[in-house]
Amino acid sequence: MSIDFSVLIWTIITFLLLIVLLNFTLYKPLRSFMAKRQQEIDEGVAAGKEAQALLNAQKAQQTQALDESAQGITQARQEQAASMLRVREEAETEANRQAEARREDFLACLDQEEADLSAALEADLKPWLALLAKKIEITGPEEG
Repeated sequence: MSIDFSVLIWTIITFLLLIVLLNFTLYKPLRSFMAKRQQEIDEGVAAGKEAQALLNAQKAQQTQALDESAQGITQARQEQAASMLRVREEAETEANRQAEARREDFLACLDQEEADLSAALEADLKPWLALLAKKIEITGPEEG
């Protein structure tokens, strides 16, 4: 068995031509396709991270807005309770003032009625006292 150098050289040349041809037709397009695909994957991952960061920021804003809303509601309820307490106190004060005014009017009316009754009683007692005095003079003081 002998080695034919011409066939060996032509085999090597053919093999090298096949490698160069495959490099241009298959390997370079495959590498560029894989690089492009990797770039798309990296961009997709970066977009996903941006979207996640945006979502987290929106959640934080919503949480903050809800907290502020809850604080606003709590403050509004406290203000409403304070306002209702002020209104109640004002109503009680006004009711007490009106009750005191009615009491004073009633007492003044009672004083006037007492004075009128005293005057009427005094007018009615004068004839009775005069009659009693006459009876005492007529019968004389009884000694016991």
